[in-house]
Amino acid sequence: LYVEDDLDLVETIGDLLKDKVALTVASSLAEARNCLDRETFDLAILDVKLPDGSGFELLPQLKGAGTETTPVIIFSGFAIDDDVARQVDAALVKARVSNRDLLDTIRRLVGNDAFPQDPERTSA
Repeated sequence: LYVEDDLDLVETIGDLLKDKVALTVASSLAEARNCLDRETFDLAILDVKLPDGSGFELLPQLKGAGTETTPVIIFSGFAIDDDVARQVDAALVKARVSNRDLLDTIRRLVGNDAFPQDPERTSA
């Protein structure tokens, strides 16, 4: 699940990940919550500033009390504080990370077969 309201960035990341994962995009908190109610994801990539709130608001739903939690990457325009960084699996600043760094982070969080031939095996 990729939660991002910048359509240019969504297109860029979509191109980067095409043929590698089944990418679901939500451009708001409400849309992301609906996606999470319908489906389980192997990974969530969250922007912090969204039109209807903060991507941080999704953490309880993604990192809930159950044994199954979704790995989370904060992919933001600015650095986050250490308290928030400890609640997620990775925190990347958009302007400071290369495409390779993002791909390596995704691969690390979803496993060695992060980019299978069959995009149905991994969903983000």
